[in-house]
Amino acid sequence: MPRISLSNNEIDELVNSYKSSLKKMRFQIVQVTETINQLQAMKKERIEAKEVKALEKEQAVKVKATRKKTAKKKAPKRRKKRVTSGYRLSEWDQFLIDTIKENNLPMSTAELQEAATRMVTEKRLEMTEEDIKGKIARSLQKLANRRKDLGKAPGRGKGYVYGLSDWFFARSGRLKKAYQP
Repeated sequence: MPRISLSNNEIDELVNSYKSSLKKMRFQIVQVTETINQLQAMKKERIEAKEVKALEKEQAVKVKATRKKTAKKKAPKRRKKRVTSGYRLSEWDQFLIDTIKENNLPMSTAELQEAATRMVTEKRLEMTEEDIKGKIARSLQKLANRRKDLGKAPGRGKGYVYGLSDWFFARSGRLKKAYQP
């Protein structure tokens, strides 16, 4: 291997360069070890937090279990059958029934709405057409479908006609001939 001849200045520069590199490496070693220590501490905190949560969860489960044991056992709730005559009819329900009785023939929704608007104007109530339609629709739904106080049959044209339940055959639900328009 050939021998390189260096001057004193060149040797000093090389030594300083190596010392500088060594200094940088020591600094990096310190930084990396500090970062490693911080990460390990963070990991330890998270593990401790998980353990604390797990303990709290276990205690909550134990408390619930003791509450269930000490609580009285209730009998299962039984469903009540709907009673069709159990509650009072609203003013609108009664109005519809009375109007159909007075007419003595099944009435369509449009005819019931006309009668309702006349009643509202006579009583000087502040209601819009939409309010009246809504009240009639809810009452017809309740009386014809839920309570079966009224019967319904396909009407002339579109929709249904509503009449008293006595006006319909019990089995078929068809309108009796005496009440057909």
